[in-house]
Amino acid sequence: TKNFVMNTGAGTFRNAAFLRQNRADPVLIKKMFSESVEVCKRKYDIVSQVELFEHVAIAKTESQDEYTRIATAQAADELLTINGVVASFVMCPSGEDINISARSFGDIDVQKIMARLGGGGHKTAAACQIKTKDFKMVEKRLRAAIAEFI
Repeated sequence: TKNFVMNTGAGTFRNAAFLRQNRADPVLIKKMFSESVEVCKRKYDIVSQVELFEHVAIAKTESQDEYTRIATAQAADELLTINGVVASFVMCPSGEDINISARSFGDIDVQKIMARLGGGGHKTAAACQIKTKDFKMVEKRLRAAIAEFI
């Protein structure tokens, strides 16, 4: 639920209360879901490259290692914490392709934008994979797709 923010209903709170009443340890759970220093560094490197397009954050990394995929998704989530940003898109290489992770609070339907580029997902979390290594072309297509829906 992304810290009780996204897709959170009364059932989420009931389940959390049940777990706590049955001695679930929040500190242990936090430790279980902690990230490596490498992922954290990569995530914030991506976030530091952000550009704003209307109320949309767009970032990319050209790094490609075992940390990139998870850092890209986490960076897309992190970009939503910027004041005024309602959707975020993060591009990264994956083999011969470029992946895009997209997130929103629901004001902008990122699934529709990713579908326009051949991907899919949900209104608040979506992705796509484009068969090219040309970041400039992918960003141009992404900005055009975003412009259709904002």
